[in-house]
Amino acid sequence: MSAPYQVLDPLRPEEYEALKGDIAARGVLVPVEKDEAGNILDGHNRVQIAEELGIDYPQVMRSFDSEPEKVEHVLKLNLLRRHLGPIGWARAFERLAEVRGVRLSRGARNTSATVAEVAAELGVPERTARRRVALARELAPRPDLADQVDAGAISVSDARRAIRHARIAERDAALGPPPPLPHGPFEVILADPPWRPEQPGSDARRIENQYATLPLEEICALDVPAADDAALFLWSPIPMLREGLAVMSAWGFEYRTAFTWVKNSIGMGYWVRQRAELLLIGRRGKFGPPAEGCRPDSVIEAARREHSRKPDIAYDLIEGMYPRAARVELFARNARNGWVSWGLEVRGA
Repeated sequence: MSAPYQVLDPLRPEEYEALKGDIAARGVLVPVEKDEAGNILDGHNRVQIAEELGIDYPQVMRSFDSEPEKVEHVLKLNLLRRHLGPIGWARAFERLAEVRGVRLSRGARNTSATVAEVAAELGVPERTARRRVALARELAPRPDLADQVDAGAISVSDARRAIRHARIAERDAALGPPPPLPHGPFEVILADPPWRPEQPGSDARRIENQYATLPLEEICALDVPAADDAALFLWSPIPMLREGLAVMSAWGFEYRTAFTWVKNSIGMGYWVRQRAELLLIGRRGKFGPPAEGCRPDSVIEAARREHSRKPDIAYDLIEGMYPRAARVELFARNARNGWVSWGLEVRGA
C-alpha cells in the first residue's frame, strides 16, 4: 500500500510514542480514511501503530471528483485536527493555498479564493496565517531552528535572534581586517566611531543589526595620525558623551567645545528620546581656533538620513573653519575631495 498523501512531516519520536501508548490503551478511535484505490488519505501513523500492535482499525472510503480536491481534503483534515507548530502549519497552509490557486504575496489578485477565505475555513485570521507563513520562510535556511520552534524547544523570538546573530557574524566576517591607517600627520581629524552602547536595547533594534561596532577600549587604542598641533572633530551620541570625552583624551586631545546636530525627526532613547547629536571639538598642542570670520553657528539643523549617516554640511563647516589644513576622516563611509578617508565602508575612493 502506497502513501502518496502523507503531506505533513512525520511525527516526532515523542509524539509517535505518545500516540502509540494511547492506541494501545484505547484502540484506534478515529477512522482511517482511504480512497477508492486503497491509498491512505488520513491516518498513516494510526495504521502503522495498529500493525505494530497487531490490532484492527476502523476505516472509511472517500471518493473525489479530482486530484486537487482530494489533496485539499487531506490538507484540511491535518490543519484542522493535528496539533501543528507554526512552521508545520504554515507549510501545510502554503500547499493548501497552492492547491486552491491562491497566491500569498501581498497585493496579488486571487480569483478562485482569497487568503482570508482559505484561512477562515480553518478558523484562523488572515493576519495569523500570513505571520506564520512569513516565519516559515524566514526560518527556511535554518531547518534546525524551525524544528525546535515547532517542538516548543525555543521561542519564535529566540529563533529570530539566532538568525539575526548569524547574519551579523557573516557580515562582520566578510568585512575583513581594517586597512592600515594613513600616515599623516593631519591637522584636522574628523571621526565617527562605531560606538557600542552599554544598553543595546531590544535585539531587533540593536545597532549591530546596522553595522559592526567596536568596544570603547579598541576605539581608545587607535593610533590616530594627528599632527602635534591638531584639531579633532568627534561625533558622539549624547548618551555616550562620557565615552566620547574618554576617546578624545586617549587620542591626546583636550575638549574645547561642540556642534549640536538637531535632527528633523525624533529617535529612540532611555531617559529621553533623542533628536540631537554632538560633534565634539578638541585640540592638541597649540592648534588655535579658526579666524573670527570663519567661526560657524554651533547648531547644525539637518535632516536625519540612513542609520548613523551624518549631514554633509559638517564637512562644509569644518572646511570653512580650516580651509588649508591637511584633513583626514576616520571611520568614513564615502571619499570626499580634500580629505583622506579611512574606514571599512569607504566608497568612491
